[in-house]
Amino acid sequence: MKLKALSLFESRGITHSGIVLFSLLSFNTTTYAQCPNDNDCDGIVDLNDFDDDNDGITDIDELSNCINFSTISTTGQLLYDENFGTGSNWGPELAPGTISYCYQNALAPCPQPIWVQAPQVLITDGQYSVLNNPNFGFSDAFRVQDDHTPNDVDGYQVVINADFTPGEIFRKNNIAIPSSNFQVQTVVFSAWISNIGSEENQNYCASVGGLISPNVDFILEDNFGNPVGTPISTGSLPFANDGDDAWIQYTAAFQVTGISSVNIVIKNNAPGGCGNDLGLDDISLYYADVDCDFDGDGISDYLDLDSDNDGIFDVVEGGDGSADTNGDGMINSSDIGFLDSDFNGVDDSSELTSPIHSDNDGLPDYLDLDSDDDGCFDTAEAGHSDSDNDGILGTSPVVVDWNGMVLNQNGYTGTTSAVTTPSSLSSNTITYSAGIYLMSDNNELPILTGSSGGIYSAGSGLDIDSQTGEIYPSTSSPGVYTVVYSTGIPCENDVSFELEILADPVVVEPTVPFTVHIPNIISLNSTVGNDIWFITHQGVSEYKCVIVNRWGNSVFESTDPDEPWYGTTMSGNKVNDGVYFYLIKILSVNGDDIDKHGHITVVY
Repeated sequence: MKLKALSLFESRGITHSGIVLFSLLSFNTTTYAQCPNDNDCDGIVDLNDFDDDNDGITDIDELSNCINFSTISTTGQLLYDENFGTGSNWGPELAPGTISYCYQNALAPCPQPIWVQAPQVLITDGQYSVLNNPNFGFSDAFRVQDDHTPNDVDGYQVVINADFTPGEIFRKNNIAIPSSNFQVQTVVFSAWISNIGSEENQNYCASVGGLISPNVDFILEDNFGNPVGTPISTGSLPFANDGDDAWIQYTAAFQVTGISSVNIVIKNNAPGGCGNDLGLDDISLYYADVDCDFDGDGISDYLDLDSDNDGIFDVVEGGDGSADTNGDGMINSSDIGFLDSDFNGVDDSSELTSPIHSDNDGLPDYLDLDSDDDGCFDTAEAGHSDSDNDGILGTSPVVVDWNGMVLNQNGYTGTTSAVTTPSSLSSNTITYSAGIYLMSDNNELPILTGSSGGIYSAGSGLDIDSQTGEIYPSTSSPGVYTVVYSTGIPCENDVSFELEILADPVVVEPTVPFTVHIPNIISLNSTVGNDIWFITHQGVSEYKCVIVNRWGNSVFESTDPDEPWYGTTMSGNKVNDGVYFYLIKILSVNGDDIDKHGHITVVY
């Protein structure tokens, strides 16, 4: 038998409701042979398999999404309902076996501690009663609180002062489960509970470690007394003030396939003593005759590897894609690292994760055609085709196999992470090799990744080819520009690159001081450095010097301002003493033409 429990929903005063799912699409289904009574062929028969398609999402989670908890009282079949009736205080004792505690009433059938003075009657540790208001049963310890049942007059609630020893406090046995044609059977349990500890008792108990909060488990058992699924745990119930609506509903769905009857058990986890006082009301169990098929392809979600037919495996959108190492949409013994130590048909690691709800819109990603609510269907974000843009892989109507996978539409492989990570779709990028250009720089084409054939645009002033994205700095105006590339493909975002055009800089040559000193005498026999003739200079760019004798014959010529004259002729012989004449032409580094001429006296 399957012993499973759906996700827990908790609320204060109201019920968190599930989502009723409908599909208006029609599909053709192709059925193939499979392992008898073992849909996923993992060796665990479907009746005992917590995950009949091995997609990492338990059957009970996949069934819960089409149960509307807020309307279960009208859509489900009532199996058990206990609101404890109405009347004046004290209410009647519950049927034998319902509560193991001593029933207290005005006649004080339960032993009273010595500190209770007759004729006062109090509900003390290990006792219960049925009252309109807990405060009536122990005004100092229990706060003022009406019962929960809507629109009743003098409605009863069960008031419990928990025993010192944790244990069972409520039981209802042998609730029959009806037969069904569905392979999976589900019931919805609901109960309302409150912390009835008074403000006065909170202050009193502060001196002995504080007022103890109630903490209970709601348990469903099969007809053999075995727990069905995971108990619903309240944790420590919060305190409230007199008159406040402190009722909290705990509701969940349990899978009861193969079970003929169930027991409802409420167990106290906290010790008795100062506090641990609680109220119970409106306990119910409904049979939910449902068979979820979100995409309407004829394959129930708990057997469907792609429950929304978007071309992405449920195991990926459920958050366990990394465990599907061979990429077949299932986590089983064919995958590296697979482990099912409790032999319940579910990979141990995937049991620790809950289905992803990226956009918190009430639908988990594996049932949401736009998981991140960015306006783009998951099919497109996964990189798959969707020619009619309906969020379904390929063109609808589609054909699926017995695993619920769409056939012949090129899906399921190569799925991108954008589907399970909320983000905007952007498969394109553009860059230019530089971010800053001079107007004298060469034209340049962008580097494009992703879809080609888009349009390039930029603000006024940048000369750009709209088809190729080539920029022309020489015919552009200086400024900062954002080049935008748009493909026009649905759900494919524009991408951009920012660049700057700078005007060519004006080169201003620095002014270098110009000086030149020309000596007018040399002594060829000098021993202290005056035996050669040379000029000293600064800022000379070009230079030509000619020295002639009195008859106009050249004795020295040079274009190097640092080359000296040694007082020799062109043939290298010493010149005679006397007067010689020089003519020097100079171009300064500042662009000035300068002529210098004069005489040189040669002595020995």
